[in-house]
Amino acid sequence: MALVLLVSAADHAGLARSSRGGSNVTALAIATLDPHTIYVGTASGGLFKSTDSGMSWRRADAGLPRRPVGALDVDPENSNTVYAGVARAAVLKSQPDLFKSVDGGKSWGQIRSPNLYVGIVSVAVDPKRPATIYAGTDAGCSACDLTGLFKTRDGGRSWKPSSAYLEGSASLVVIDPSNAQHLYAKLDGGLEASENGGKAWRLTFRQPHGVVYALALDPRSPQALYIGTDDGVVKTEDAGHSWQRANNGLPKGPTASALAIEPDRRHAILAAVSSTTRNGVFRSTDGGHTWKQLPWHVR
Repeated sequence: MALVLLVSAADHAGLARSSRGGSNVTALAIATLDPHTIYVGTASGGLFKSTDSGMSWRRADAGLPRRPVGALDVDPENSNTVYAGVARAAVLKSQPDLFKSVDGGKSWGQIRSPNLYVGIVSVAVDPKRPATIYAGTDAGCSACDLTGLFKTRDGGRSWKPSSAYLEGSASLVVIDPSNAQHLYAKLDGGLEASENGGKAWRLTFRQPHGVVYALALDPRSPQALYIGTDDGVVKTEDAGHSWQRANNGLPKGPTASALAIEPDRRHAILAAVSSTTRNGVFRSTDGGHTWKQLPWHVR
């Protein structure tokens, strides 16, 4: 997995390829053992892979349904093992939505979903125990009592709820790479934290800005958290007590739908951004102070 899992809501609007260049990316993941390898999922159902830090891309979605890819993560001990969550075509319709590749995205097979009737919007692989996986679900309707955070300890063969004390459904989950028992979950009203692997939760801070699509926890400083919103990238360095926008170099009116921190480069982070002028993946090498867009060359 990427040292920090970062995913976006699977229903984020947009097309995978834009006439203005780039792609409306809805999920990002970087391989811990091979940080030059990046996976991106798009709103049109395509999944792409780069092995040269984003300089070029190729399709990696044989066997996946053509539905939006809203969740991605890579096994921390095997860069060829990748998990993908895809959106459902209809609310509460039973469809496969959780998939696994064991050959670096060349082929995909379905694995057991934690819930047959609601969509997977986030996947997080435990950095110390890769058979332990968290999945955030969302039914897409406020009246549905089927959503929440689920956990498996056996690679997806069986799942149990992990959100009994969460005040709402968890659409995003992120694992602290320095302490796998420490989790953050994004709910409608803010962020909650667990210090015991999801057994109990507490509200840590209220949602600071608009709609939140992605989370990124800095592996070198757990006090530092990046959030992808409908107003671009927002950053805190004091666990949410104060926030700063980090949009210098991003297009005007940016929506940041996915984030991923590069495990081998200090202060390096990727953001999937869409706007009325440009779409694509952007990289910052200074902790979000400035951004440059990656090329989008598909082989």
